[in-house]
Amino acid sequence: MIRFNVASFKGNLLIGIVGRIDIDDCKNFDAKIKEVRNTHPTGKIVLDFRELSYICATGIHVLLNLNSSATLKIVNIIPEVKAILEDAGVLDMFDVSDFIREIKVKPENLLEQYSNVKIYSVSKNTIVKLYSESTPLEFVINEHRNAHIAIKSGIPALIVYDVVKSDGCYGFLSELPEAKNIAAIVQASPISLSRCAMMAGNLLSFIHSIDEEKIPDEVPDIKVKLLFAAKNLTKYFHDNEIKIILEMINAIPDHKKFIHGSFLTRNIFIDNDVAYVSAFGYLMAGNPIFELGLVYMVNVLCAPVFSEEMNNLTADQSRQFWQVFLQSYMGIKAKTRQAQILIHAAGLLMMSLYPAIHELRPEVTDKIVALARRDLFPAGETLIQFLKEAHLETFTKTSSTAL
Repeated sequence: MIRFNVASFKGNLLIGIVGRIDIDDCKNFDAKIKEVRNTHPTGKIVLDFRELSYICATGIHVLLNLNSSATLKIVNIIPEVKAILEDAGVLDMFDVSDFIREIKVKPENLLEQYSNVKIYSVSKNTIVKLYSESTPLEFVINEHRNAHIAIKSGIPALIVYDVVKSDGCYGFLSELPEAKNIAAIVQASPISLSRCAMMAGNLLSFIHSIDEEKIPDEVPDIKVKLLFAAKNLTKYFHDNEIKIILEMINAIPDHKKFIHGSFLTRNIFIDNDVAYVSAFGYLMAGNPIFELGLVYMVNVLCAPVFSEEMNNLTADQSRQFWQVFLQSYMGIKAKTRQAQILIHAAGLLMMSLYPAIHELRPEVTDKIVALARRDLFPAGETLIQFLKEAHLETFTKTSSTAL
């Protein structure tokens, strides 16, 4: 049995649907929608699904017929009903927004805090990752969607649940991992560093070997993102310096592989012999050399600047992590001159772009800009030429496709 709550809001028709839409309710559902449409023939119809717990196949056909003859928006859809539309292959045919429920967290249940993120335990098997109030809902929804894309594409990742809100901050629920992240493991047992780094290298090699057919078109291209970011560097660099950055980005060949975008030791979890990742806010597609440059930047180039802040490791531990990580990722190719120059160039490039992508403390930004001026721009033309002429052979051990 279903009930309807009809109201007018800013010229739109808001229809709240309460209960379940089973096959016996579909005629009533269809008749009610037509009645509202006939009464208000020009208004946009907004269906509020926050209290709808189920919809059958016939009910979905009613929605499709309505959507073909009117402007339709579905708001506050709960995960269970959203999954039904998704399984039916029709979710993308509607303008849909999720129901975001309010939850309460207890200060004493804070598990971890870094940058603009706080992670709380909310039950025996569930945690919530909450961003600061300054983080827009769109970013949280994007990371939530990316996590599902990663899991469906075969990337070992934490299972995430619905988007939530707590005291003005948005976030999402996730499984409570039984494993610890690499940073926590190394802090408890420093001798575990090499093993963790080896597993991280194998994990990223696997992620970069996933066939491009498994990468949805909605995953953004990293080159497009970086070219846009470079144009926002005017308050840090001169025009001729930005020109070098743009030319370096364009010199790297196009290649469609998953780019995790935040492959930090605090986001990599290890459970016995299994490694997996979290934090998919920057999931993209492109040439893996961009990601290797980013990992190299954090662990080597900028280790003295923000290694402890980003990795929760000391600068020396981060450098040791990188050496074992790269050997695990690339095998014998890690020692070739070409690989070392390419990764160094990519690391300098990603370092110069970092202030335009992430909010950093002013003193950190100043150090990054100084490093770029010292190491990148004087060698810029040489590095651009090297990137253009280099044959970017396979970086991953598992993929046979050239970079």
